[in-house]
Amino acid sequence: MDYRAVLQELTWTRTILTLLSATITYSVTCVLYNAFLHPLRGFPGPKLAGATGLYLGFYKFHGETHVVVKRLHDEYGPVVRVGPNQLSFIEETAWKDIYAYRGKDRSQMQKGDKRGPGPKGPYHIINAPDDVHARQRKILSSSFSDRALRDNQSLLIGYTEDVATRIREHAATKTPIDIAKYVEFYTSDIISDFCFTESYGQLKAREQEPVIAAIHKFIPIEAKISILPAPLAFFILLQILGRNQIRMLAKAEQQIKTRLQKNIDKKDVMHQLISHISEDGNGITFRELSLNTLILMLAGSETTATALAGAFYYVLKNKHVLRKLTEEIRGCFNSTHEITLDKLARLPYLNAVIEESLRLYSPVPAALSRVTPPGGASISGHWIPGNTTVGIPHFAAFRSARNFADPDAFHPERWLPNRPVEFETDRRAAFQPFSAGPRNCLGMNLAYAELRLLLGRLFYEFNFALVDEESRWDDQKAYMLYRKPPLMLHVAPRL
Repeated sequence: MDYRAVLQELTWTRTILTLLSATITYSVTCVLYNAFLHPLRGFPGPKLAGATGLYLGFYKFHGETHVVVKRLHDEYGPVVRVGPNQLSFIEETAWKDIYAYRGKDRSQMQKGDKRGPGPKGPYHIINAPDDVHARQRKILSSSFSDRALRDNQSLLIGYTEDVATRIREHAATKTPIDIAKYVEFYTSDIISDFCFTESYGQLKAREQEPVIAAIHKFIPIEAKISILPAPLAFFILLQILGRNQIRMLAKAEQQIKTRLQKNIDKKDVMHQLISHISEDGNGITFRELSLNTLILMLAGSETTATALAGAFYYVLKNKHVLRKLTEEIRGCFNSTHEITLDKLARLPYLNAVIEESLRLYSPVPAALSRVTPPGGASISGHWIPGNTTVGIPHFAAFRSARNFADPDAFHPERWLPNRPVEFETDRRAAFQPFSAGPRNCLGMNLAYAELRLLLGRLFYEFNFALVDEESRWDDQKAYMLYRKPPLMLHVAPRL
């Protein structure tokens, strides 16, 4: 008998058992500490959620976090402990306390997730520290101002007409149309033209750009992987996403270089951004510009497409809303040529429909997390210990009976200047679909422009109806963003 081999095997077995025992002991100790000794132990919430991150991780893996967190707020109140070191808020005062500038030094709570989505290199507007973010945002925001959008109104109208053309084809053949697919083409064609001076051309090709399709397929995978320990999750994400991201970045850089070489005299968004390229630390570097156009491309298409699809669903699901909306739009314009951004912005019911759609079906249903400073912070009258992850989940806050009357029903009237008496107690300040503070959504003006133009244009020219009137289309899983199924509509020209 080879005693040396036996001893070696016993040593390995003992080592594995020791490591396993230590892991179990450590895990049990952490669970007991989190449940009974942690500084957040006094906040309401499920004991299991406070004891282990596996509670929320389970629902995140299954795309149900937004629904579960809302249920917890309904049961436990406006502040809920949803993780060992994580609190969720839904009160209107929390927006300022969490996301706004703080104190005389105008400091900000740091982002809870510091994993940058881009390859190794310069910062972009999502993962940049405060000083770099302020510099980049000052330059980028000018391209999405009201003035910039008015200057590019003809471009937006052109893509709106492309959607109308596709819909006319379906109306002529009496075939249903998947409006969820076409609004995605619409928003990504616009943002690609804005960022790269060259549209992806999905509306004309009637098919999705392969890179965009790949990113959409990756989103639920990322959400599931992110429940793993941070180093392991980051490594896996880098292996999966890194290659696609590098290819997209290379494409973005090439498109910007082509624009510079051709010296195209087009007064669009890219023209404004290129004029600020500088390597001296005052403007925006070429690599930063490339990264940011890529981020804008990814973030600026899917979210607005989600809002548009939701608006179609809720309007068509509520016949009285459909009637009022079409009456307002068709009563204001005599032809499609009269439909402009300025006129649409003055239609009270259209804008109320948009707000109510964003409330019920916010494109980002979960919280954008922040971390309290080391010395702690006051949020909605509660003193929160330092280094605590905090946030406001849109789905839970916007559908809370604490904030809105009849919260799960579609009532555009609540947003009218003279709202009905039953909605006078609504806490409108709790509704921040584009977040708040210095890091709120950069593309908010563009999103509203796209929503107004497409809804105004299509409901002026066409009559729509849901193919499945009984569907609960909005009952969806969410992995950062909603996983939208097709939204099939019957369509016919207006009589």
